[in-house]
Amino acid sequence: MRRFALAGAVSWILAAAAGAALAAEAPKEMSALEAEYRALLAPRVAGSLAAPPAIRAGRAEIRPAAGTKVYQLQALARPCGLLVDGPATLVYRVEEVHSVPLALRNVDGLRALKASEANGILTLTADLDHAAVWSRELAASAGELTPEARPLPGWLADHLERQFGSNPARDMLLSSWNEDPGYSWAVFESGGETLGFDVDPRPQSKTETLMRFDQVEIAARPYGGRRYPQELASQPIARAWTDPAASLYVVTAYDLALVNDRGEHATTTAKIRITASDDLRLLPMSLWSEVASDGKLQPYAIRRLTVNGAAASFVHHEDTLLVHLPQRFARGQSFELEVEVEGTILERPEGDNYWLLSYAPWYPLDQEGLTRASFQVSISTPAPYVPFASGAISKRSSENGVNTVVTSLPGPAEAAVALAGKYNVVSETRNGYTVNVASYLEKRDKEAKKLAGLYFPFKECYEFWLGTPYPFPELHVLEVNDWGWGQAPPGVVFITKEAFMTRARAGGEDAEEIAEATTRGFNERFAHEIAHGYFPHTAMIASTEDSWLSESFADYASAVCVERASADKADGRRRFERQLREWKSYDAEVKEGVSIHLAEHLSGRRERDGLDRYRVLYGRGPLALHALRQELAAQAGEETGEKQFFAFFRAYVMSFRGKTARTADLVALLDQITGKSWQPWFEKYVYGREKLRVKG
Repeated sequence: MRRFALAGAVSWILAAAAGAALAAEAPKEMSALEAEYRALLAPRVAGSLAAPPAIRAGRAEIRPAAGTKVYQLQALARPCGLLVDGPATLVYRVEEVHSVPLALRNVDGLRALKASEANGILTLTADLDHAAVWSRELAASAGELTPEARPLPGWLADHLERQFGSNPARDMLLSSWNEDPGYSWAVFESGGETLGFDVDPRPQSKTETLMRFDQVEIAARPYGGRRYPQELASQPIARAWTDPAASLYVVTAYDLALVNDRGEHATTTAKIRITASDDLRLLPMSLWSEVASDGKLQPYAIRRLTVNGAAASFVHHEDTLLVHLPQRFARGQSFELEVEVEGTILERPEGDNYWLLSYAPWYPLDQEGLTRASFQVSISTPAPYVPFASGAISKRSSENGVNTVVTSLPGPAEAAVALAGKYNVVSETRNGYTVNVASYLEKRDKEAKKLAGLYFPFKECYEFWLGTPYPFPELHVLEVNDWGWGQAPPGVVFITKEAFMTRARAGGEDAEEIAEATTRGFNERFAHEIAHGYFPHTAMIASTEDSWLSESFADYASAVCVERASADKADGRRRFERQLREWKSYDAEVKEGVSIHLAEHLSGRRERDGLDRYRVLYGRGPLALHALRQELAAQAGEETGEKQFFAFFRAYVMSFRGKTARTADLVALLDQITGKSWQPWFEKYVYGREKLRVKG
């Protein structure tokens, strides 16, 4: 199961890779992989079955009403699911202790679902008009089939046509081709609402999710009228949330080349080194299939795909790439995937003179795998645009009206990003570290030098405290023509224009007011982005449950180093206390039901869900770290407690440098440092929802 995202495509981009044929050219023969994928998304009704008392998948039961007919669904003449053609009752149990309150919050206000709680178990029920379940196992064991050919019901055909962001074909194929059985996916109609569930017991997931499909507003181009999933309740299968899911493979090296030959068009070539972590025959990755631009969908089409130099068949649909490997690769075996893809992907925001490719899948990204890779990146774009990419610059050239940059990022890193536009660059080097500060359109050397001057004290504070060199010998700080945010992928900091703004240069009707509002606390925000070099680019994470190890730790570390780097100690203390007040304010505004550890499982159905996710990761999370600091001081005394707290951060970074950390690992570290058990504390305040007790 993928984490659900509002991404995807409306039409097919499917090809069997043979020679250098363009994706727009239909292959002469459909591959077995493509044929099965298509059939799973448009199964046929093969015949009727005796209706069972209940159809069970994971913690869900579908109970057909008296007289309701049940049919078998088939794909390529093979049973793949069940159709419940008439009234039924859905019963879903939420049993995981920390998932219960979050599920209660997520389903609040939904007409279709009724909730009742008893003995720590939440039961959700819905009266269904009809249902469809994709499951090889359920379909094969459903009893004797009475052949009865009939078309797919209109409601189901309509949903399969309109839904995106979740479909059964991808995971059904992964389950069967990689020989990890047990996957189920379902969709239900209930009083005008569309619900679904995804039960994935495979080692790479071990998660089940109840969801609701929301509809994009009809007027919202290009996805108007499409349906996308919103999480309502998730639970781990045969594991705890604190236990990691397995990775199917590890990406160890990328060699990326992007050529912007004209306008917004680009051709990207990716050479990827992959090592199997489990038996692997079908490789899943994320790769844009279409990109929304000016209210239209533009194809991003694969021109060539090879595995170890030989053409391989694949499916490319809804931002997923499934590659049929030429052999089954056992654990520890490696291979090289090469993909060439082209399309109109370099959208200029609001018509500006730059384009930006961040964490989105503009090249194949891991899906159910893990990326701990080195990166070699080459970006070419027509002059006067200046290109940038993650990593230290090994070459910059300008020939025949084309500007090129080549960078190297030794890693292990999880991603690379790129940007190009009309930029002016100021560089500064100290003690072997270089920072390149690029201002958009105008030359702003004074402001750029000021940013460089902020970078070095923050970097040095982190290095001294955490006992580990900053991971990026060359950092690119790039202005984005927007207000009020920052982002720090490996080797890069994207920062909005207030970083380069002065009152004299504000201009515009509201620009001075906006600049003043967004500049307040800017040092803290810049320090936060630099801290991401450690959290999560040094001590790395893999699960969404551990997002706080990135955002909350970066926020707390930045507050500490803004205080320490301030020449005026009183001003430094004032800044820390201001940050503490902000954390408290965010924490107080969070609505009931969400813990730090499960913040990423908020449904997103309402605006408040997005706000509360932000408030938890940037408020409650760092506040929990401050509460931990105070608790250590209360137990061991002020001096010893302070030493233990800062040693805890240092041990975390040093122990997990280039490795994957989990919240449970931090508990173990803290136990070791203090000689006491901290599991009860984390159960209350990180995994649980007890109110933090913070002085001051």
